[in-house]
Amino acid sequence: MAQEVQKTHPGKYVANLAYSRYITPPKSIRLHPFVIPQYCLWSAHEHANADVKKGHEETAAGWAKVAKRKGIYEYYINGSWPSLHRLFVPYIAESIRYLHKEGFDLYQTQSGDEFGINGINYYVAGKLLWDTSLDEQKILDDFYQKAFGRAGDAVRRFHNRLEDAWTKATTANGNAIYCDKPKSQELLEFFTPQLLKQCRQDLAEAQKAADNDMIRRRVEFYRKGLRYTELTVAAARASMKIETLGIDLSSLKRAKQNIDKVNKEEVKKLVDEAIAAWQKRDKFVEELKNDYVLAYFWVKYNDVQRRLNPSETLTELSKILKSE
Repeated sequence: MAQEVQKTHPGKYVANLAYSRYITPPKSIRLHPFVIPQYCLWSAHEHANADVKKGHEETAAGWAKVAKRKGIYEYYINGSWPSLHRLFVPYIAESIRYLHKEGFDLYQTQSGDEFGINGINYYVAGKLLWDTSLDEQKILDDFYQKAFGRAGDAVRRFHNRLEDAWTKATTANGNAIYCDKPKSQELLEFFTPQLLKQCRQDLAEAQKAADNDMIRRRVEFYRKGLRYTELTVAAARASMKIETLGIDLSSLKRAKQNIDKVNKEEVKKLVDEAIAAWQKRDKFVEELKNDYVLAYFWVKYNDVQRRLNPSETLTELSKILKSE
């Protein structure tokens, strides 16, 4: 195909994703010089685990050997982790430097305008993609000092706390954690009440230390992002209380299967609480959808396509329970 394209469009490339069944690089052939494999790499998710990281680097090196031009497709955001806090700056930095050393010169990441939540990932990546010789810690030092002044130390603690939590959650088995059905329990295990409380304290200290209106607005921008995560976790926790009774909220049909085996009054109360929690969260999402705090598209994608948000099922279940 690439050869035929040259006849009508000389110098143009054919790009394809090295993904899923096609992720393993060939060993005995070289690609046409105008074919660009774009390796789908998840360093953002799993490089806290040394074995997974090594495997990904070996795959990247394999593609580097067989292609003249090569690209990367990363996942700084994805459908099963919708604009919730997930910070992994060290793994981004290590990955970008390794890929550059192997000759990758094209880099794309699945992204969203979630700058009040995971913006620091994009910021550091943007700097390093321009100049891989930069030290990410110096990039961060410069960022916290110039963007936040005396509040910078507290904002750094906030980011470091979330980064450390993500590293701890993904180190052991090299698996990313998810929040879509049926793994939404992982969301609650990651965002513990203690972690969220400490994050609130960090940003409260930052707000107190801020010495001008611009810095106070920047801290408030981050506080809105944290509030979105808190409301999502609270709503998911309210739903989980119902599911632990054996009621599957992934669909109304499944929810009705065990309804006769539970205390109806208890379930009514829990359903009302869950509906209220999701309504509160969804109202906040709508208020922020154009403010670059969260990635509205990915929030909605996860709610609907990955069934994180069971509001529709909860509403119908409430009608059934109240009619009995």
